[in-house]
Amino acid sequence: MKQSRTAIFALMAIFSMVALSTVGCELTTKPPRYSDTHETIFTDVGMEFQIALESNPTTGYQWQLAHELDDELLELVAQDFEKPEEDLMGAPGTELWTFKGKGVGQTTISFKYARPWEKEAEPLEVKDFSVVIRKKGTEAKKPAKHSEPDKEIQVELGHEFIITLEAEVSEGEMGYRWQLSEEPVSAVLRLENVTMELKGSEGSKKAVESWTFKGVGQGEATLKFVYLPTWEKDATPKEEKEFHVKVEISSAEESSPSH
Repeated sequence: MKQSRTAIFALMAIFSMVALSTVGCELTTKPPRYSDTHETIFTDVGMEFQIALESNPTTGYQWQLAHELDDELLELVAQDFEKPEEDLMGAPGTELWTFKGKGVGQTTISFKYARPWEKEAEPLEVKDFSVVIRKKGTEAKKPAKHSEPDKEIQVELGHEFIITLEAEVSEGEMGYRWQLSEEPVSAVLRLENVTMELKGSEGSKKAVESWTFKGVGQGEATLKFVYLPTWEKDATPKEEKEFHVKVEISSAEESSPSH
């Protein structure tokens, strides 16, 4: 009996350590890091992200905010410096700027690389990062699906949506695919992914394509699809579909962060 109790206590101790180590991993999860100015940063209210900037403090230069933050949308949480991996004299390191989303909207973080005491000098370098802050919980939200061209698709800024396109596939049409006749307006929409699935039995198959887009800027765009054989770009489309999309920021009532 005494040995059984000892074994039970030992198992309980092991489970407790596993649980604590799991919690510890969750608490130490690092925020996503960005360094490419061409990539729009998407985050949610209450979520943190980092901007990494190469920096060499031995030159006297350091990164500074070129303009004040929109404090209704973003909060500067921390500034840190990562030393270079190689211990070489004068080797550059990385400045890490950590921000947190406060309110829903779109803004720009502008940096300048300059010496703090040279107030009138031109900065050696400037960088602008476009940031979209979404409602809390957007990251885990599944994209809405749309298949009816007659209905306007309304999308919140920073959200994804899926357009599903179906077509009956006969034996002689296996090479047909839906294609965009024009590229979407890059300032408003971005194509994220395209997948295709064949459904049905032999002789009566249906192709279902799923086109995933993300609203990257406020505005309107029209997505024009044509159903063509992939090897004949100039052929007359067997079918055409048009979807009108409107990307907007959430209303003030919806976007205010919860405390």
